[in-house]
Amino acid sequence: MLSRTLFGAPPGDIQHTEIGESIPMQGNGEVVIEDWAYNPNDQHMIATLHVDRSSVDRNTEITFAAQDRSNAREELPVTILYEDRDYVVVHIDAVQPSFDVIGMDIQEQETDDVVGHDESSNDSTPAELARVYADHRMVEVDESLTAEDENTYDQRVLNLEYDRLGDDQQAHQQVIENMNERIEELEQELVDIEADILYSTDDEEVELESEHSQIESEIDGLETDMAQEQEALEVSQDEQDMIEEQMEMAIDE
Repeated sequence: MLSRTLFGAPPGDIQHTEIGESIPMQGNGEVVIEDWAYNPNDQHMIATLHVDRSSVDRNTEITFAAQDRSNAREELPVTILYEDRDYVVVHIDAVQPSFDVIGMDIQEQETDDVVGHDESSNDSTPAELARVYADHRMVEVDESLTAEDENTYDQRVLNLEYDRLGDDQQAHQQVIENMNERIEELEQELVDIEADILYSTDDEEVELESEHSQIESEIDGLETDMAQEQEALEVSQDEQDMIEEQMEMAIDE
């Protein structure tokens, strides 16, 4: 049982993590709720999360703890139904129809193979990474919601990852477009400065040449950043192509 509460808002306040909302994690990365639904008949919840850690420690694992705000001292049973490709499907059981807000604490727990682990230490408290919430007034209700087999979750995750990579590519393309427009504006400024230099005094020429040099440096920096964005875009496209191949192979099976 957790010795602390997960909740910071008073009863009555809406406390809910929206689908698709990005929640920063302590230390690194982010978590996004892909879906979270409740079955009042079977009194359970199933949440799908995309957990992206920018630097993964191989000696740690992700764990979860859940509580109802109306009974914050009692921990609810949590089971991981699926975990792969940075996606986790979590099952929360014994959620009464009268629940207020379910809070889920995402934690990082060191495993036993940590190098230099002090076996005499009794402090095994997992590190808290992030918290997400499902308010009874906001969460999706699905009376047919049930735990699925691993293959079903695998197909759903492939589709989620395919869509996520598509969004990622659009973001890179927008950044590249914005950078390219800025470069064009700066290049026109260079043309204007070069024309001004022809009719400038010596003092004005020194100032204009300094400005010309600064603009060239800005263009160089933008071109470097644009090349990196282009590389990231191509990596994302390659990853999406691989996902598409896996989806097609699964259909043929």
